[in-house]
Amino acid sequence: MNLAAAKARIAELTERNEALSAEVVALKDHNDSLAAHNESLTDRIERLEIKIEKLARQLFGRRSETINPAELLEGIGEFLTQEELDLFGELKKEERENEEEEERVEGYTRKKASKKLSPEGLPVREQTIPVPSEECECAACGEEMPVIGHEEIVRYG
Repeated sequence: MNLAAAKARIAELTERNEALSAEVVALKDHNDSLAAHNESLTDRIERLEIKIEKLARQLFGRRSETINPAELLEGIGEFLTQEELDLFGELKKEERENEEEEERVEGYTRKKASKKLSPEGLPVREQTIPVPSEECECAACGEEMPVIGHEEIVRYG
């Protein structure tokens, strides 16, 4: 290999090295931006999971499982944005207003169902269906089982 060809090859490799170095820097910047985006999405997922848990508790939880809003905000306040905290406060305010409205509704007297077995003038027919004797004996000891109740069925028409 002659000297001129070697110098040309060195120049070519130097240019390629600089181009690759620039590409490495660009890829590192891109990687950093993707890592930041990933972190923001992870934070958002955590906030949304907490919201889902809270809403599920409100929707499916028992009344005794309600949580003091101050305690709830202590636990999730760091994950929520100010806008979300404001929305939470508005929801709680609406709940209190709805409860107040429910308390102001005038009561009524509920009519209890009557125990009439048949309407006036219709005949009543009692029918006793005997239980087979083999079903009246205890399978373990063979003694006759006592009657512990009966069932009444009312049919019209």
